[in-house]
Amino acid sequence: MDRAYIFVQVWLVYLINEPSRPEWMAPEVLRNEPANEKCDVYSFGVILWELATLRMPWSGMNPMQVVGAVGFQNKRLEIPKEVDPMGMEQHLH
Repeated sequence: MDRAYIFVQVWLVYLINEPSRPEWMAPEVLRNEPANEKCDVYSFGVILWELATLRMPWSGMNPMQVVGAVGFQNKRLEIPKEVDPMGMEQHLH
């Protein structure tokens, strides 16, 4: 089985059991501002980051720390240098 497929399955089980986690929320949503489709794109980007890195976003931080960092300090997930965006193309087909 493909590594990314297994990761997605585990992630879906986690997300179903833990809805509305700030790790996947856009800064506007964390600040309780009006949301639109751009917020969904942000959340999808976090999912892509997870697939590329096989890590949980903001690990080591509790939910309130994530709210502060992302929503109010403009922190963003870093893309590791070893992640090749073009290499991810093979997982999309």
